[in-house]
Amino acid sequence: MYRILIISSGQFSDMYYNRFKDKFFQSVTVVLHEDFDFNDLKQDMYDAVIYQISYPLFENIYELSERIRSNFQGVFILVDYYSYIKHKLIAARLNVECYYPLIDGVVGLIRQTRFCLVSKYNIVDDFLDYKDLKLSLSERVCFRGDLRIDLRNREFELLKFLMENPNKVFTRQYLLESIWDINAIIPTNTVDTHISILRKKIDSSFDEKRLQTVHHVGYKLS
Repeated sequence: MYRILIISSGQFSDMYYNRFKDKFFQSVTVVLHEDFDFNDLKQDMYDAVIYQISYPLFENIYELSERIRSNFQGVFILVDYYSYIKHKLIAARLNVECYYPLIDGVVGLIRQTRFCLVSKYNIVDDFLDYKDLKLSLSERVCFRGDLRIDLRNREFELLKFLMENPNKVFTRQYLLESIWDINAIIPTNTVDTHISILRKKIDSSFDEKRLQTVHHVGYKLS
């Protein structure tokens, strides 16, 4: 999951911010140009910086770009809220991974951001999602809404299996044979214990419960 810094001139609305938060990004920080201190930008703090051009700062765009690159070598995306063609030729001469006209929409910006991140870091960008659950297969971590949920190995494999087969009921024996090594010595209550732990992690903070018990049969994700 990726950490995004957006340096905005003010047009990056709450709607855009929330759309970013919904799309598998671990954290999204939005700061205004006038409040941003370039000295605070550290390489290990963010995976991508999205810089939104504004006309008052446009004359200094080369200097601003160099200042960002002096502290940050990750994904650098230049976003133009206004004039598409005028800035595109100039952006081509800047040290950025991507130039993006925001007039093309925030969904495209999200897609382009993820593409740049995957290309830059050679990360396998593979996710499972079901309703408000999102599972990162590369980082082996789960998100439900804004809540990050760390999982142990068997918890991860169990949740992954259930997310791959939503609304299907599985017996304890089937889950045991599918997730655990059937040749190992395993306590008879292993599946129940792991379901209980997983339920506390993904359901305890939410009114709508995802892990369901089907009495006398087994469990399902719904």
